[in-house]
Amino acid sequence: MNLSERQYRIIEIIRMNGSITGEKIAKILGVTRSALRTDFSFLIKSEIIKSKTKVGYSLNPQKPKKIDSSSLKNLNVTEFIGEALVLSEKATIHDGIVEIFTRDSGTIYITNGDLLSGVVSRKDLLKAAIGGMDLTSLPISLIMSRMPNIHFCTTDATLFEAAEIIVKKEIDSLPVVEYSNELKGYKIVGKISKTDLSRVLFETLL
Repeated sequence: MNLSERQYRIIEIIRMNGSITGEKIAKILGVTRSALRTDFSFLIKSEIIKSKTKVGYSLNPQKPKKIDSSSLKNLNVTEFIGEALVLSEKATIHDGIVEIFTRDSGTIYITNGDLLSGVVSRKDLLKAAIGGMDLTSLPISLIMSRMPNIHFCTTDATLFEAAEIIVKKEIDSLPVVEYSNELKGYKIVGKISKTDLSRVLFETLL
């Protein structure tokens, strides 16, 4: 079942509140009640939530389903990857700050040409900002973690293998790469994040 980002947020809000009116959900999300009409309708038809007059919305009780762990282990990671935030080594630290907050991302992947060369986190950018560095002129490559100190998985990895790296290394996301024989390095295909893994688990339980 494919749910939108907003529908996941609606479900989480209802889960945290037990039952809640549509007006309160809209206020939390910063939109109008009418803007959520389609989302509510879809979630009700999908039997994920239910609506009751004067009470509002609540999760629809469902019988727990057994997760087929063997099936999850065999799923290829490329079926679930999202778009990675990528910047060139020549970009400035300021460029990185603007992009990471504009795109609401947790990690920037840095490239040299077409190849992955580094990773920058929000924490790296924060350290640079409070450290008095010249953010508008210094290259972002100055603060990045470099190869070979970058955790990644290749396109032939399973979802389980990617999840194992994320959990064991305690990172928010993992670049998914493929090796280029021509360029002698790894090209970024996308990323897999904790949010992506949570969605897979959630949809398996539905």
